Amino acid sequence: MEYIAIVLANIVAILIIAPIIDGIERKIKAKLQCRKGPPILQTWYDLVKLFRRPSIVTEEYSLAYVISPYIIFANMTLALALVPSFTRISLSFFGDIIVLVYLIASSSIFLAIGSISSGNVFATIGANREISLATLSKLLMALVLATFATLKRALTLGSIFPIIPPYTLSAIISIILFAIIAYIDCYKLPFDIPEAEPEIIDGILVEYSGKSLGVLKYSTYLKRILLFTIIVDLILPRNIPTLLLPISYFTFLLALSITYVCVETYFGRLRIDQALKFMKTMVPILLVVWFIAYLHY
Repeated sequence: MEYIAIVLANIVAILIIAPIIDGIERKIKAKLQCRKGPPILQTWYDLVKLFRRPSIVTEEYSLAYVISPYIIFANMTLALALVPSFTRISLSFFGDIIVLVYLIASSSIFLAIGSISSGNVFATIGANREISLATLSKLLMALVLATFATLKRALTLGSIFPIIPPYTLSAIISIILFAIIAYIDCYKLPFDIPEAEPEIIDGILVEYSGKSLGVLKYSTYLKRILLFTIIVDLILPRNIPTLLLPISYFTFLLALSITYVCVETYFGRLRIDQALKFMKTMVPILLVVWFIAYLHY
């Protein structure tokens, strides 16, 4: 019972800080662009405003359009329960690394299905871009996680974290590659292609409003924290005192978030073919790293 309570406490803590992290990113981006920017809690204000409004559905909507946001939110919440965050305790079982990849991948699929079900042409374009990017990004993520599993000879996340030490060549390269994949999967510029507000009017989210839009945006913030948490778990030592672990986790999380937003600020959006070409070049690199990991290097 205590085990489950700690896992739930971790999830609740992340549910609270995820929009705050986004607010910090918005503030830093504004400062880098010589603007005042919104308050740090602005993301929470926006979510509360959306949750108070009813969802407006289109005439051509289907059941998938209505339930997809809630399935995505449930997937992200369950995925967060699988990875250690403020404490070392998390849901752990044999093969949980495979479940983690499934939950992240299926979220992109449900988002695309829900958007297509709205019947909007711009949403369909955004969904096609989402599927194109998600197919490659999830393949890359599966390959890098397979490399971690090969290094530790285990299929449980608890055995994989942290991946270093030892400071092997494959471990170091894999962490760098996963950080790049996480950046892409967060759809930060220049990979903000499925939404692309100036081109396809918010694209994949164009027909969502009110509570549904709020749940989708909330899920986006949770996904971002999930990917950041995996990176932190890969490098955060196990011998940190229990009382200092939450502070260390949040510090690493914040540092990673600030680094990403600083990079994002100075990029424009890529075309879909440019983004896919860049991602395809990472496949052979990851295969080589996977082979190096198999050789224990």
